[in-house]
Amino acid sequence: MARHPLGLTLTSEQNASIVAFPGSLTDEADPVYSERTTPATSGPDTPAPNPS
Repeated sequence: MARHPLGLTLTSEQNASIVAFPGSLTDEADPVYSERTTPATSGPDTPAPNPS
């Protein structure tokens, strides 16, 4: 996995960690991350947009 793009050889332990990582993921996201937030409003000290 790392040999071709990086020229590295991984240890068996590193390889096992990479293989195990996807299995640790779940399909349930923390609801805090999907709450809607109110965008920040511009104030008198907000710089103008850069048109370039």
